[in-house]
Amino acid sequence: MPKPRIWLLLVGINFYPNKVPRLCGAINDIASIELGLKKYYEEINVIKLLASVTGEPSQIVPPEDKHLWPTWVNFTGNIKDITQKASADDIVWIHYSGHGTLKLTNTSEFVYQEGYGTDAALVLLDPNAHDGVRYMRGIELALLLDDMVDKGLKVTVVLDSCNSGSISRGEDAVVRGIPWSVDVDSEFPLHVPVLAQSLASKENILRDTAPTPHWLLHPRGYTLLAACGPHELAKEIKVKENQQCHGALSHMICKALEFCAQNEIQDVTHELIYRHIYANMFKCAGQHPILIGTEKTTLWGGEVARLDARSTFEIVKLFADQEIWMNAGLVHGVCTGDEYGVYTHAEAKEPVNHIIITDVEDVHAVAKYSSAMGSEADGIQIQVGYRAILTKLARPRAFVKLFPGANDSWKEILMKSVWLQHLPSDKRAPIDTPCFSVVKSHSHQYIILDFNDDAVLNLPPLDSSNPCVSDTMFTILEHLSKYTFVQALDNRRTNSLTDSDFIITVKAQADDLNSYKSKSSITVPHESKVNIEFQNLTQEVLYFTVLSLTPPRRIKRLCPAAQEYKTVMPRNPQTVLLQNMSGILPPGAVRLELCMTVPARLREQQQGSVGVEDTLKFIVSTNPVRGTKSMELPDLWDAVEHDVAAVRSADETFGASLQESLVGNSKGPEQLRGEKTKIKWTCRSITIRTVT
Repeated sequence: MPKPRIWLLLVGINFYPNKVPRLCGAINDIASIELGLKKYYEEINVIKLLASVTGEPSQIVPPEDKHLWPTWVNFTGNIKDITQKASADDIVWIHYSGHGTLKLTNTSEFVYQEGYGTDAALVLLDPNAHDGVRYMRGIELALLLDDMVDKGLKVTVVLDSCNSGSISRGEDAVVRGIPWSVDVDSEFPLHVPVLAQSLASKENILRDTAPTPHWLLHPRGYTLLAACGPHELAKEIKVKENQQCHGALSHMICKALEFCAQNEIQDVTHELIYRHIYANMFKCAGQHPILIGTEKTTLWGGEVARLDARSTFEIVKLFADQEIWMNAGLVHGVCTGDEYGVYTHAEAKEPVNHIIITDVEDVHAVAKYSSAMGSEADGIQIQVGYRAILTKLARPRAFVKLFPGANDSWKEILMKSVWLQHLPSDKRAPIDTPCFSVVKSHSHQYIILDFNDDAVLNLPPLDSSNPCVSDTMFTILEHLSKYTFVQALDNRRTNSLTDSDFIITVKAQADDLNSYKSKSSITVPHESKVNIEFQNLTQEVLYFTVLSLTPPRRIKRLCPAAQEYKTVMPRNPQTVLLQNMSGILPPGAVRLELCMTVPARLREQQQGSVGVEDTLKFIVSTNPVRGTKSMELPDLWDAVEHDVAAVRSADETFGASLQESLVGNSKGPEQLRGEKTKIKWTCRSITIRTVT
């Protein structure tokens, strides 16, 4: 089998003509990225499209060969050329450093409407254009990438540019964004019939799959790393090591690649790179990088069997007095007194040090070195980007009462759990902590009772004569406690979002395709479609994640499956939803379409009509919330049938969640290092009953 070839298409634009602001670090980005990738790839086919600034006031064109200018024609032409010359399984890395721009879709023309009411574009050069630039719209790029994927290429796209339609300059920062130009837009209109035909051939029905994300219309088979959200600004920074300007995202990618090389990490996945980038960009206020697509893919185009579920949270800030910040807080259920082991990376087997949580805010927690190591000197110095893995809770997530006569081995198994704690049968559990009871039936089957002393139904068989029953019971109890936590997840503090801030509407499709009934809880037939619309009623950006809680007690991020959160732009009263633009929403609204089904296992087990309930849990916030992936759980039956031990070890940091942190017992937001938490968040649940 021939070895896959490597194709790099690197675009860096410092020089822009006329009134377009010029950049300082785009060319530096390309040099650094090329050097960083050459440490991993051999025999690379490198294509560079560059536009440098000479420093001459009279400069009107880039000094590079005009055939290698980053024009719209050269960019699209090289993508098509690579698609034609490359073979299946070849690896393609496309890196863009330059300006981005954005406009609202408030005109009647056909536009790329990414679910945000916006039309995003890269700003490329065109010497024949009136303003010297031409836009590469998101839909145009998406369709070119689809052609690459259709040929079996392994594609990574990095966009180090703004997705914002405004310019903002900090004290020393150059922002990679410009206002949308109507003149440029009208000079190069989209070919509406061709694009409409391409879109019509693509499905957008969701059921445990990715919705339409920002920037690229259908990210299937490729990975996108974007510098920031659709409304945010991508900044240039001055690097201390060489005093050169770089795009923040490009520089952090190079640091992540260097970190992986130094630690001899074998499976360098996009997810690993992204987590390292996000931790190091914590200090870049207002810029949140985004990963969309196949996160398990490695730089060599392969896929890891599964990502390490333990690697949920990262160290994001360090202080001279040994205070440490971790990027998880009350939203994730972190509690004062919880202890974490700190690992250099996901493949590390042993922690380099231990920390204990001393204070908790909404999306981050403050920690110090724990007595397990004593101080920084007793272990390896912790660095930004290291992983924090839960090792000990301040109090259990759930209590378990055992049947009379249970031997010590049962209690010893419970002692191994981070989540569970044995409770004597004559004791009463705290009101805010779930408690399960294990009893033995007359037929020698074990039964689990919930906190209302009702039998928990639809569990795998628990025959007392099975020598592995204690391990199976352990897995089920941990699974139930985690599932119960997510069901009850809520924010009852004073900084919670309210019903006046957003609306979630469920629309069940009736027999008449044009007739819908709006409800918050609905019953639908098997294999029917349901529309869910999220409306932002505020004048600020909102973010949300949807967790799907299914009948086999499985928890999965339903939206966005390909990234950690969905961005919903503010409501703009000047934007009017045009009646002739079917399916196009104004800013402030996002629509999801689901296909509801009854699981095959339940249809096979039960005769006649079968009904199941799915709960959609919306976590809504005013700041991006990462770490919700740690709340995912596999199908309980699959967890028991396939590999009890593997599931247990992989899930040990699930959510790092503690109910008491979320029900008002915590103190209010306090200033930490002079920075006051401003995030508001809440949870909403929607129940959809599906019947055969």
